Amino acid sequence: MQYQQGDVLIETVEELPSGCKEAEDKGILAYGETTGHKHKLEDSNVKTYKDDRGNIYFKVEDHVKLKHEEHNAITLPPGVYRSWIVKEKDWVSGMVRNVVD
Repeated sequence: MQYQQGDVLIETVEELPSGCKEAEDKGILAYGETTGHKHKLEDSNVKTYKDDRGNIYFKVEDHVKLKHEEHNAITLPPGVYRSWIVKEKDWVSGMVRNVVD
C-alpha cells in the first residue's frame, strides 16, 4: 500500500531493515524547503529510523495521522512504513532531483 502527501511518498514494508539508526527528529518525515513546514506524525511516541540512503522508516502501533500545514492529513493504519521524497526527472537535461513542496 502506498500513500502520498505532497512531496512525501510512504509505502508499507514487512519490517525495519537491519542497519537503520534512530533519527533525531522523532515523527518528522520531511521539512519544507522554503517554508520550514513539516510532514509530521501526530503521535510523538512514534520512533523514526534512517537508513544510509536517506529513507525514513517508522512503526505505527495504532492509527496515526500524518499532518502538514499545506496538505490534508493522512491517517495511517498500524504497520511498518518506509518514507522518502518523490523524485522528478528533467528530460531535457537528464537530471533527477527531489520534488520541491
